[in-house]
Amino acid sequence: MAVETIVASIATIASEAITAAMTSGLDVADLDDRLPNIVFMMFLLKWRRFRT
Repeated sequence: MAVETIVASIATIASEAITAAMTSGLDVADLDDRLPNIVFMMFLLKWRRFRT
């Protein structure tokens, strides 16, 4: 997989994570702490689906 594809995938996942966090009602203060973890977990889930 090309680096550009991986970066684009991560950007898409980050966007989805931000949208999910905002629509779920997370407090903005919590978002700063949790967003990296949310993005990483979503990336792992999508990567696992892609690999199987």
